[in-house]
Amino acid sequence: MKMLAFLFVFITTSTFAAEIKVLDVPAWGFKHQSSTFNVNHELKRAWVESTVQDTFNHDDRPHNRGQVHRELVSGLSFDGSVVRLDHEGQMFECATIVQRGRSIFRYNKVTLKDCSFASKEVVVLRDTGFEVIKEKRLQVFLVTK
Repeated sequence: MKMLAFLFVFITTSTFAAEIKVLDVPAWGFKHQSSTFNVNHELKRAWVESTVQDTFNHDDRPHNRGQVHRELVSGLSFDGSVVRLDHEGQMFECATIVQRGRSIFRYNKVTLKDCSFASKEVVVLRDTGFEVIKEKRLQVFLVTK
């Protein structure tokens, strides 16, 4: 009986990890992806910013290009120093953000806490009505601990 009570308390007090899809884009020549939190200090808003670098050939020369994707995440908030995520009634402190530098050299120093980012490349079948096409996509997830 004590074991059941302990198990019940353990299950109800523990937090469960969650994966929230924040980005789903075509992965043409996917080479590198990085994600971080970004904020607006005046409006107290937070979002996820992902940079995706593709490698493609144009005129027989390899080129790099980085596309920046800004995505709003439901439940993400910023209180002036901490980015928090309210997911299914649980609060996670995702990151602390401190402004450094002066004037035009000002930047945000982001330190991740209870959240991280994971990415994977998947192949999706898409029916166009005429044929079924295999499409390679890059998916980025916000993962809570």
